[in-house]
Amino acid sequence: MIRYLHSLITLLIIFTLNACQKTNPRELLTSTKWRPTIASHLAFVPARFRSQMTSRDRTKLVKEAKSISWQFKPNGVYEWFRSGKKHIGSWQLSDDYKTLKIKEKARYKTFDKVYEVKKISSTSLILKLTSPPMQFPLELKAIE
Repeated sequence: MIRYLHSLITLLIIFTLNACQKTNPRELLTSTKWRPTIASHLAFVPARFRSQMTSRDRTKLVKEAKSISWQFKPNGVYEWFRSGKKHIGSWQLSDDYKTLKIKEKARYKTFDKVYEVKKISSTSLILKLTSPPMQFPLELKAIE
């Protein structure tokens, strides 16, 4: 009887912990800050320039990638940091979780970006820019 009770309590704890995990894509998106992977960041450099990069150029790009973070707040505010400089905008995730729209406010201009959402998990966010189109997906990793 005691073994049965112990097993039942253990199962109850496991089910409770699993129920607490974030599974809603909006919650996953807003639960952490995101940083592009080094490979993803380097993929944005045009191939003709990548082949001419020195090790110093590459080191500088890696350092820059490590200074970038994206944060999607639950209230629709989007913050983007690069080398300590903060940029603010807004974001909207479609009801089917397949499209992410970002409006970035730069100094004198606003940029509208539309991404196809390839993956959202607690550790990885993969986006593909559709407007304007880009060849490589952008892979971001959770940093908090």
